[in-house]
Amino acid sequence: MARFEIVDEHTVVGADGRRHDALEAIAELPWVGQLCPLMPHQYAHLSKSDPLTYRVVQHMLKAANPQTFRAYFRGYRSPNRYWEAPDGQRYWLDQDDDQPPLA
Repeated sequence: MARFEIVDEHTVVGADGRRHDALEAIAELPWVGQLCPLMPHQYAHLSKSDPLTYRVVQHMLKAANPQTFRAYFRGYRSPNRYWEAPDGQRYWLDQDDDQPPLA
């Protein structure tokens, strides 16, 4: 997995020194609509995404990002990690930090 360091509210830098904009990565992911009646949302799968692009977004959802928070959602046994991104959307990891980003 690529190693990143968060440098601001939407930018990470890789071990190679290259900067990656998480908002640009979000725009590049192939989001799938989930028309859940209680909470419509979209999700992205690593297997259908460019791995580097996916990891940039995933890293913004890690505990290392001070802009994230943990909260419970409707009956889940453990909290999800949420990120209120600068694009006005809320992204989260589904209970486990290794799961796909959701928006």
